Amino acid sequence: MGKQVGDCLTKIFSKDESAQYIEQDDTINEYPKSENGGSMDDEVDELNIAELDTRVWLVKVPEFLAKKWREQKDSGIELGKIRIYNTPDEQGKNISLLLEDDNSNKNLPKEYHLNVINKTVKNMFVFSEDRDPDEELKPTSLAAYKNVSTSLVGTIHHECTVEPKLDEQYQEIMRQRVFNASKSVRTVQILGGTHKSSNLFSPGLTSKNAIFGSRRKGLLGNTDLRTERMPRNELIDMLFGAFEKYQYWTFKGLVEYSRQPSTFLKEVLSDIAILNKRGPYSSMYSLKPEFSMGNTNSISSINSNEVNTNSVYTNNQNNYS
Repeated sequence: MGKQVGDCLTKIFSKDESAQYIEQDDTINEYPKSENGGSMDDEVDELNIAELDTRVWLVKVPEFLAKKWREQKDSGIELGKIRIYNTPDEQGKNISLLLEDDNSNKNLPKEYHLNVINKTVKNMFVFSEDRDPDEELKPTSLAAYKNVSTSLVGTIHHECTVEPKLDEQYQEIMRQRVFNASKSVRTVQILGGTHKSSNLFSPGLTSKNAIFGSRRKGLLGNTDLRTERMPRNELIDMLFGAFEKYQYWTFKGLVEYSRQPSTFLKEVLSDIAILNKRGPYSSMYSLKPEFSMGNTNSISSINSNEVNTNSVYTNNQNNYS
């Protein structure tokens, strides 16, 4: 990776507490018997604070990574490694989370930046309860209010966040998020011919239809831009293909390329692209950084009606990038 590796290399394991160098409290508490012979659930042992001096890092990971780790049912499986480098990278970061490149991590980013956002965490601790981790408790159930043995696992020393490295796998995850968010939950009902013509014989409506109909024909008679909205996810897919072909697009070029209404096109563009307001590509659209594949060719879109005048940037003008 071109960086000097320090002596600190920590492995992350699943569920096996001993593999995390944290002692598991396996003490079985026998509660004293009450006078009527029943066990006293309201009385439990004191809080076990033997691990008070154990330092723990509180790390927030992306949802897709947390979901993948929760699916891991086996204990003692290595989830990843925390590697600390002696020399920070160009972004000033020197801590990385690394995943194994195997089938268990298929379609997942393999490298993450670990950012320490709070080095002096105060009064934050991690506790464990003697409950079955697979048992689902409802807040209103009696089991949720039952006292159980509680132990202090450690004191939170650092608070961190994990940021995926921008690679092909992470870009695909971001694209899938946009697709899922763009799925429409509304339905369109097309009325039959009887509904369409039912009001044509209302008093005065025929003349109004003729007036506005003739005006609309006058406005659209000399244009080919009579467009109909396509499904949002199909438009997103089309726009991604457009930006793979050209890195920069004018809005007019995208309108002619997609043949979609301007308002609808702007709405979808705001999800995946940015409008450059400065520099040589001012007033042109490009993909957001999280979707960009790192293409350095400064290629702009070409208006089909202005082939000789609108091709501002070409492959031979990479000095603008």
